Amino acid sequence: MKENLWGIVNGTERAKYGDGAAKFQTQKYRALATIILSIDPLLLYLVGEPDDPVEVWRLLSNRFQKKTWAHCLALRHKMHSL
Repeated sequence: MKENLWGIVNGTERAKYGDGAAKFQTQKYRALATIILSIDPLLLYLVGEPDDPVEVWRLLSNRFQKKTWAHCLALRHKMHSL
């Protein structure tokens, strides 16, 4: 993700206290804005009232990034039929 915001989105970078708190909040809002502005307007209903980039990313990945065994088999079948 651009601007080194992936750590915030995937939850590995946690909120800072003290001097770094304001910078973290700015990065958090920038990450959220990047995700929201990248979503097709017809799909914005999926995220509801977004306020946390981690939660928005989780919602979108659960919806569009299937991780089931059946999906993996279907993709493998599709790949071999090319």
